[in-house]
Amino acid sequence: MRLVLNNTPETLKDEVCQLTGVITVVEKGGQFQIVIGTNVGKVYDELLKLLGNGVETQKIEKTIYTK
Repeated sequence: MRLVLNNTPETLKDEVCQLTGVITVVEKGGQFQIVIGTNVGKVYDELLKLLGNGVETQKIEKTIYTK
């Protein structure tokens, strides 16, 4: 799952890497990519529920990569 964050705390990458189900985190090109394997769709849906209307966003794209 790729996110563009307005503010990325220094410890965020390490904290997210410790979460169950997270394979790794990559920061590149202004994106914060959380590699979670085949659960992207489920996590994406839950993330949208959590964000609700409290987050400004111009566009949210759902991209699922499969082999």
